[in-house]
Amino acid sequence: MKTGILILICLLPAVSFSQNKLSYRFSMDTSNALLHVSLQFTGTDAGTTKLKLPDEWAGRTELYRAITSLTVSGKNAVIVPGQDSAVCMITHAPHAKLTVNYTLKQDFTDKLSYPLNFRAVISKNYFQCTGYSLLIRPETMDPGKIKISLNWSEMPSNWTIGNSFHATGRSFKGSVSMGNLDNAVFVAGDFRSYKTTISGKPVYVAIRGNNWTFEDSMLVNRIQKIITMERRFWNDFSEPYYFVSLIPFDSDGGGYNGTALHQSFMLAMDKTIDFGMSLNILIAHEYFHRWNGTLIVLKEDTEQENSWFSEGFTEYYTYKLLFESGILSQEAYLAKANSIIAAYYLSPVRNEDKTTLGKNFWNGRDYTQIHYNKGFVYALLTDDLIRTHSEDKKYTLNDIMFDLWKQRSKKDTLSENDFIETVSRYAGTNIANEYRNYIVNGETIPVFGQSMGEHLRVEDQSLGAFDVGFDLKASSNSDHIIGTDPESEAYKAGLRDGQTIRGWSIYGGDISMPAEVTVMENGEEKTIIYKPMSKERVTVPQLVAN
Repeated sequence: MKTGILILICLLPAVSFSQNKLSYRFSMDTSNALLHVSLQFTGTDAGTTKLKLPDEWAGRTELYRAITSLTVSGKNAVIVPGQDSAVCMITHAPHAKLTVNYTLKQDFTDKLSYPLNFRAVISKNYFQCTGYSLLIRPETMDPGKIKISLNWSEMPSNWTIGNSFHATGRSFKGSVSMGNLDNAVFVAGDFRSYKTTISGKPVYVAIRGNNWTFEDSMLVNRIQKIITMERRFWNDFSEPYYFVSLIPFDSDGGGYNGTALHQSFMLAMDKTIDFGMSLNILIAHEYFHRWNGTLIVLKEDTEQENSWFSEGFTEYYTYKLLFESGILSQEAYLAKANSIIAAYYLSPVRNEDKTTLGKNFWNGRDYTQIHYNKGFVYALLTDDLIRTHSEDKKYTLNDIMFDLWKQRSKKDTLSENDFIETVSRYAGTNIANEYRNYIVNGETIPVFGQSMGEHLRVEDQSLGAFDVGFDLKASSNSDHIIGTDPESEAYKAGLRDGQTIRGWSIYGGDISMPAEVTVMENGEEKTIIYKPMSKERVTVPQLVAN
């Protein structure tokens, strides 16, 4: 092995302080549902500035399709035609003050449903965008702290304004990182805005739409309770501000979705969603990303490859903390754990290696969901391992998470090796081989479940993968049942093609929750209840009470 010292001298173009300032002004054409944006900044000394347009985020591509009427003004400023639709080159006088004007128009006509809410959502009554879908900015900006100015004074006077940086007034000035500017939510329109405080720090909730199954106050209070619960867990009350937005999907059956962003998360769901456990789980999961997945990030590989940690461990703590706080009953906690274990064991991509899972993260539900389920089961195993090998010191997985957070405060990034060394130190045994087998190579993770409670034991059960038993997509676009499988549990329970649909309650991917389909047949309404499980069965470990 050769060793040596390599000294790199990087000559970077000087960037003046004024070039790290971005000023955005927003206005709205409500008649035509057009959002106008004006950006002012100082061009480079070299006389060329490359603009980064909205492009890709959360599996959505070509976000620039919403951009129209892009113009630039300033001394000798000209837009140079280019090959890349996501990049725009400007030539200008050195150090010229530039103004870029552009308009956003919603680039889809389908009813709003997941995942269209990740694109620029713009209507006559409101808009919701992330920085990824809203903001054009110079590509050469310093990724560190930059000064931004947001001006909403030209928006309709009766509109509510809210985003990841402020939810009061019609202007904002502050310093942010380029990453946080992208990873932000921006809403304005006919939202109802509420403010609550936690340890003196403001939390704003913006809700739009009527006829929800719950009162606004119920949602605000539950958000306050869950945020308080998780800040207490981490003993971290430093976050100065937080913002939550909720918009309705345009049709029933759209489900629900939550996405954590900088100092915020955005919710979208159909109005039939009850104020129940699903909503509690969604809020708890998204807010836990404030630490895991944002402050604690394993960056050895791509973000998607390590989603077993960012999503899976977050899923584990979502249910654990909801149970310990009394929001989730012991029975419900056990049922959810078993449901996730079953989903992991029944997944057709369970034994794919880490690289393959990462590359295919956005390629269908199986590849997306495996990270949540695999990470949950591995967190369960890791917690069991630590408790078993450190009985005298009584360490748990909590100690690992706190330690990783402490390490993160001293270095820019964490690696897989940091995770392995930390767990090994608390467990008193080297876990490198187990990590390589289960996480990297994709071997099936065993279940012991000791950390769930001493009163539980593992029992093998014969279970089938999630299967509703009929063509859900075709039926949802019709008013009657289509494509019933004669060998399915749905058919056995009485579901038939041609029955008129009155409604259904189906928890996607969850075989622990019965499917309920209400239909009309021969002038009579009836509800058909069955287990949404395929006829092919697999041996799955489940936790049961002694």
